[in-house]
Amino acid sequence: MANTIPFDCLSEIERVWGTIKVLGDDPLELLQIEDVPLPLRCNVVRVPTTPGFVLEDQLRLTESVVLSPADFTEVLVMRATLPRDPIYPLFDEFANMVANFSRIKITIRDVRNTADLLAAFDAASRARDLRLAGRCSAGDILRRSTMKRACLLGILLVVSSPLAVLAQAGFAGTWRAEGQPSMPWTFALSVDRSTVTGTATMPGTAVAIFDGRTDGRTVIFKAKSADGDRIVTFTGTWEGEALSFARDVQVRAGGSPGGNGLLGTLAPQRFIARRVSREVITPVFGQTDPELERRDRPVAADDLRIVAQTRALLANDGVWNRNDDRECADDEASGKRSLFCALQKATIDVLGEYDHRRVALQEVRFAIEDATRGQDFEHRLKDWNNLPATTLKDIWRALDVATERMRSRLPKQ
Repeated sequence: MANTIPFDCLSEIERVWGTIKVLGDDPLELLQIEDVPLPLRCNVVRVPTTPGFVLEDQLRLTESVVLSPADFTEVLVMRATLPRDPIYPLFDEFANMVANFSRIKITIRDVRNTADLLAAFDAASRARDLRLAGRCSAGDILRRSTMKRACLLGILLVVSSPLAVLAQAGFAGTWRAEGQPSMPWTFALSVDRSTVTGTATMPGTAVAIFDGRTDGRTVIFKAKSADGDRIVTFTGTWEGEALSFARDVQVRAGGSPGGNGLLGTLAPQRFIARRVSREVITPVFGQTDPELERRDRPVAADDLRIVAQTRALLANDGVWNRNDDRECADDEASGKRSLFCALQKATIDVLGEYDHRRVALQEVRFAIEDATRGQDFEHRLKDWNNLPATTLKDIWRALDVATERMRSRLPKQ
C-alpha cells in the first residue's frame, strides 16, 4: 500500500502523531509506518468517497462468523504508546476498572514493531481459535493491504481513547472517607501520567501529599503531620467503585504518636473512601469554612486545657518569638515560640495532633479580632503576633478572654 502513496504524502503521514483525516476508499488505517499499523500511532478518521452500501457489498465476508458472548471473556489490548506518554498508565487503570465490574480478562501487551505485534497475538489466550475461525493467520492480518475478505476478527485494538475519558476511570478526583472519629477525611488527587499530587484533609486541617504515584491498580502517597513527627503512607486499591486504603504511620524517634485523626497512630489503619466528584476539589489554604467561624460552637474541656497550656508555654518574653513565619520546627528547636506555634504545640500536647480550626484556636482568633477592630489580617495569629505594637501582655489578655468565653459555654458536669 505504501508504494501507491506519493512520497511527499507518505513523509507527511510519518511526521504526524495527532489526528489524520482521510477522504477516500483506500484503507489507509491499515498502512504500516515503521512496522506499526497507523492507528497505533495516531487517530485515523476516514470518510469513504464511495457510497457506503457499495463498500459494504465489496467488503462483506463470503462466510459468516458468529461470535458468542463467551468469545469476549478475554480481550487483548495492544499498547503502542511510549511510557512517557500521558495515556500510557491509563490503559492499566482502565483494565483494572473493567476487571472490577466484569469477568472480562484484559491482557495488555506493549508493541513497538511487527515482531512485537505478532508475539502479542500468539501469546494471547484463544488467539489460535480466533485465527482459525477467520481462516487466516495473524501475519495475514498485518500484511493485508485491503479490507476485502477482512480477517480483523474479535480483536480489540485500544489505540487512542481520549485521555479525559480514561482519566475519569482512574484515581483522579475527590474521595471521601466517613464513619470514624475525626472523619470525614477527603483526598483530592490529581494524576499526571504515573505521578499523583493533591491534598489530604480532615475537618480544620489540610496537608499536601507527596511522593504520590500509581501503576493503574494501586495509588500510593504520603503526608506529613504539622509537627513533623509523623509521616503517613496511604496505599489505595480498588474495591468495586470505592478505594480501600491502608495507612502506615512512621513516628520519628521521640516524636508525638498523634491521636485518632488523619495523621495519628490511633486512627483506623484501614478505611474505605468513595468518590464524591470526578473533579479535583482542592481546599484553599487559609480559606475558612463559614461554619468554623461561628462563635457558638460547642466547647470541650480539652479546649480550656489547650489555652492554659499555651499560656504556660508563653510564660515570659524570653520564650516568645515575635517574628512568626508559621513554620514551627525552628521555634521548637530554639524554645522560643510565636502565639501560633505555641497554640500548635499545646494542641498536640493535649489532643495528640494538631487541629487548625479547633474551638480553642478559633476563640483566640476571635479575641484578636475584637481587640483590633478595623484591622484586616491575612493570618490573624501570625500577623497580630508580629505587630510592633503587640506585647506579650496583650497575648496573655487575648488568651484570658478566650478562656472566659469558653468557660461560659462549657457544659455543666
